[in-house]
Amino acid sequence: MDDVERGTKQDNSGSFTRITAGQFWVRIDPTANGGEAAEVSITQKFSKRGPPFDVELHYVLFRRDSGFYNYAVFDHPQGYPAGKLSSARMLFRLSGDVFDFMTVDDRRRRYMPEPNTPHKTLGPKESRMMTSGPFQGLVENKYHSYADAGEHFFHCWTGSKSGIGFWILYGSTENQNVGPTKRHITAHFPHAIMKILTCSHYGAAPVTVGTEQWQKIYGPWMVYINARGDKDQLWMDSKHKSSSEQDAWPYAWMRHPLYPLASERGTVRGRLNLSDTQDPKASLSSAWVGLAAPQPDWQQQSNGYQNWVRAGKDGSFTIPHVRADNYTLYAFVDGVMDEFRCDDLSIAKNQVTDLDTLEWKPIHYGGQLWQIGTPDRTAKEFRHGDDYRQGGNPSKVSIGVSSRRAVCHR
Repeated sequence: MDDVERGTKQDNSGSFTRITAGQFWVRIDPTANGGEAAEVSITQKFSKRGPPFDVELHYVLFRRDSGFYNYAVFDHPQGYPAGKLSSARMLFRLSGDVFDFMTVDDRRRRYMPEPNTPHKTLGPKESRMMTSGPFQGLVENKYHSYADAGEHFFHCWTGSKSGIGFWILYGSTENQNVGPTKRHITAHFPHAIMKILTCSHYGAAPVTVGTEQWQKIYGPWMVYINARGDKDQLWMDSKHKSSSEQDAWPYAWMRHPLYPLASERGTVRGRLNLSDTQDPKASLSSAWVGLAAPQPDWQQQSNGYQNWVRAGKDGSFTIPHVRADNYTLYAFVDGVMDEFRCDDLSIAKNQVTDLDTLEWKPIHYGGQLWQIGTPDRTAKEFRHGDDYRQGGNPSKVSIGVSSRRAVCHR
């Protein structure tokens, strides 16, 4: 690991702040538990430059784990100046001598150029074309490796010669901003891998606070190291590890006032019944159902927490491990323009909130005559609409309807 960057970026000033002069604290002393566990933190206070937040970054290590956990806490005490947090991330830059294969998801797995490969910058500065060597002509852009937050739980670099994998994986996405359709960066050339905490790319909202008190905990996530296997063996091992982390969420070992344990969380369950007068065949299979604040639009919420799950074929859903609070229930599904919402839900600790059957009748204004596109929040039905990760290649440019459909009503 050549370099570790930890920072926040503020939109109004464009400044970039790294944790460089923080105070170190031993939170769990391994000499007091026989070397079974250790936790240290780095705390950096707001110093009149950069975003007005205090930041804590924690490292947690257990004896038998092949890796370590991180979590971060952002604190805006009452009386601090108003401000915004556009993005926050933890980034590792890895050695090209050890790692040469990048994995984002099942579709995006490939060997990558060495960090010193000659290249030229194309239109946007993030887009590079390799100019010599075995990867000559390859266009690499960090936006190629963005992933939808809702079902993305791990990504990595592995080494074909070293047999080592370096993974970032996590058990929950409750702290990631603006819901399951938000796209977050994962890894990219040259040999970078990161965990995004919050990000305002693609039109998302930054964390925005006035002079009031605000706090949020991000994570924990895990930096997992596996070894002695080829890229596919390491990949399968990490899938099992990721599943076990999701099963273990919320972590019983975690101790922080902002992190409720399982007994301090609630469960919401119910069933959606969809009746679309203009599309009787509309199905709720794989609909997203989630809990978020009542306002603003959930796709513009970054200050709090959200919980989302996929509904079953019959519209049934169970949302576990919900923080006790007041929420609005949202739902959307491919093929339906409208969005369901149910307000004023109070979720209590260690209780199951049963909503029974919820009737969803999408609103239509007149009869539909024709349609262009599908309301599925993608452009995959258009030319190259499912091949959009081609920055710098004008032959793959696609213009399509991504989140709504064009319709004509009489």
